[in-house]
Amino acid sequence: LFGIKCSKCHLGFSSSDLVMRARDAVYHIECFRCSLCSRQLLPGDEFSLREDELLCRADHGLLLERSSAGGSPAPHRTHVHKQQSEKTTRVRTVLNEKQLHTLRTCYNANPRPDALMKEQLVEMTSLSPRVIRVWFQNKRCKDKKRSILMKQLQQQHHHHSDKTVSIFVSGRPSCRAETGFYT
Repeated sequence: LFGIKCSKCHLGFSSSDLVMRARDAVYHIECFRCSLCSRQLLPGDEFSLREDELLCRADHGLLLERSSAGGSPAPHRTHVHKQQSEKTTRVRTVLNEKQLHTLRTCYNANPRPDALMKEQLVEMTSLSPRVIRVWFQNKRCKDKKRSILMKQLQQQHHHHSDKTVSIFVSGRPSCRAETGFYT
């Protein structure tokens, strides 16, 4: 982190600085603010990153309304990515450690919580039902991918072991290997 500079103030970080991340960008806690209204964004807040600018949920919504109404989405934009600018920017939620711990604990007990458990998680974490649902979907997907990868690695290891055994067996005289008699 010490060679990296804050994406807002362009100053370096000290070893004691707390940082916030958004995609590849890293910010000082006090620099992690909405580019339009300057509201400080905290862990758990929903925000979007558009053209390397942080936007709070409210300003993100206003920009979407302006762009859909035919107005300029942002007067200070210097360049436009082809086709990308027409798509809506998703709002990303940053989870704090307590929220993550609560979600992981629940997931370990039951990766497919029922509606009642999801409601309790909404109350416990102050996250929206959609964020809870998507987190569980993503976690199940990651675990499934990890499981498939582990099976493939085990099969490769097992396949490698079979080759070693078959080379050892094929080194024996064929009549003994075929008949099964060893004298």
